Amino acid sequence: MRRFLLACFIVPSALSLSALAQTANPSPLSVLALAHPNVAQIGFSADGQYLLSASAQADADGDLDYSLQAWELTSGANVVTLAQESQTLATFALHPSAPLLLTGSLQGQVTLWGLGQWLILNTVQAHDDLPRLKYSADGARFISYDAQGLLLWSAADFSPQAFIAAPADLPDPTITQAALSDDGARLAVVYGPADVLVYDVVSGAIMSRFNAQSEVEPHGVFFSQGGTNLAMLYPFLQLRETTSGMIVGQFSAGSEIVRASVSRDWTRLATVELEGRVLLWDIATQSAQRVLLESAELVWDVAFSPDGRTLAIARGAGLVELYAVE
Repeated sequence: MRRFLLACFIVPSALSLSALAQTANPSPLSVLALAHPNVAQIGFSADGQYLLSASAQADADGDLDYSLQAWELTSGANVVTLAQESQTLATFALHPSAPLLLTGSLQGQVTLWGLGQWLILNTVQAHDDLPRLKYSADGARFISYDAQGLLLWSAADFSPQAFIAAPADLPDPTITQAALSDDGARLAVVYGPADVLVYDVVSGAIMSRFNAQSEVEPHGVFFSQGGTNLAMLYPFLQLRETTSGMIVGQFSAGSEIVRASVSRDWTRLATVELEGRVLLWDIATQSAQRVLLESAELVWDVAFSPDGRTLAIARGAGLVELYAVE
């Protein structure tokens, strides 16, 4: 799922939220009830036919029981709960244009699935721990990473192209976040809370490096459209120029921003605040359009449909609500 902002801007404080609040809590188009209340991730398939969800539930011993499910949006039916022998599936990434799905397991495997038939096409032991997965926007490459290492893959033949090792001079070599640029040509990796390195994917050379001067690890990092800026999500969204690391914008809301999603055409932005508010933004005018949801429950994740007309919101006790955002 592609996330965050494409241009640098500073949003005025207060945001006139009291005026916007009157548009909040419209009726959802449909509601999906997931297997578990704690939804870590949701995302739409490239054709908009399926919604995928990764969720978890603590058992009596305090261990987490994970569930990765696919839902057919026309009927609202749970079409499959993905399972793989000896593997606990907990993360996923959807191909931006093809009917393909990547999953990551707690045991470190990365697996490629075909959507619809839900068959395993390829699998490899890639990491020691649960890998996080991200495609480039063009679908040509993807990355898998855990705290200790990052692999760059060719999506065409599911082959690893490079292993990115942390430079020896880093004070903390732990990988906390990573992202590919839209064209897959650049890779940004955050080590520890603040050291950011931008790599050239073809050569593996370090193009730039900077320190974000933060003591808190970012929730996520994403390249802007065109790749000139890197969006780093703390309690606010900070934009840094990828060559110098200079701050070129900061995006703030009424309270701490914990999640954000941008439509595929880069016209709309959805932000989730810690207190449960979901805001919609028009990127061209750099203004908040409306408060889509004022929730008394925790909002876990948001995702735009491929055509940008629908926003899925995972919240509360395992509900995913679909809202029209035309």
